[in-house]
Amino acid sequence: GNSETMATFDVDGGIELYYDNTKMVETRSGSTAVLNGDLLLDSDSHKLKLGLGADLNIYHNGSHSFIDNDTGTLYLQTATNLSFMTNNNEDAISCIANGAVSLFHDNSKRFETDSSGTTTTGRAYITGTILQGTTDAGESNGDEATFANTGGNAGITIRSAVDAETKIYFSEGTSGGSQYRGAINYNHNTNYMAFSANETEKMRILSGGGLTFNGDTATANALDDYEEGTYTPSLSI
Repeated sequence: GNSETMATFDVDGGIELYYDNTKMVETRSGSTAVLNGDLLLDSDSHKLKLGLGADLNIYHNGSHSFIDNDTGTLYLQTATNLSFMTNNNEDAISCIANGAVSLFHDNSKRFETDSSGTTTTGRAYITGTILQGTTDAGESNGDEATFANTGGNAGITIRSAVDAETKIYFSEGTSGGSQYRGAINYNHNTNYMAFSANETEKMRILSGGGLTFNGDTATANALDDYEEGTYTPSLSI
């Protein structure tokens, strides 16, 4: 009749276990066991224990799955790329070999590293101070953001579209006029700079150099850097 192998035991060698005449388990030298199929722990909270002291445990408790490392550092190592996904197919973290590391929110990339630094997409909400080019904050009444270049000049650039406006607002609230109690505005269309206090323009520097005040924008009324005229002195004795 037909015969099927169930197991083999080699003297000074390995052991082989079969299922339906197909080898499923094989032992080899060097404390090695080879599985030809799945390893099933069919009860919750039973653990796959690895290491001489069972320092690494992989298990499922019926609700959640765990990789529990008790000794040293847990390394995830790959020769190519590494991806962490949620909801079965949504990117959470992407690590590209010799390339970018990206963070995602609801499968949309929000943060990415590159060879020059980082790129953030969307709002960046920072609860602490911003220190650029320095580890020392500025004066305590204005240390929320400090930009430094200790090797030379330092500055901040605000860039708008062509013929648009660039503005700085001085705010004490989040609604109405409290958002713009004071302001500095540069108009790139006619090239004037305006200064506002208490929500209204108080002074404007025209592109030609004249000054206007309190909302008067007429060039004819502008204060120039000098006034021309004549004066004839008289002497009475």
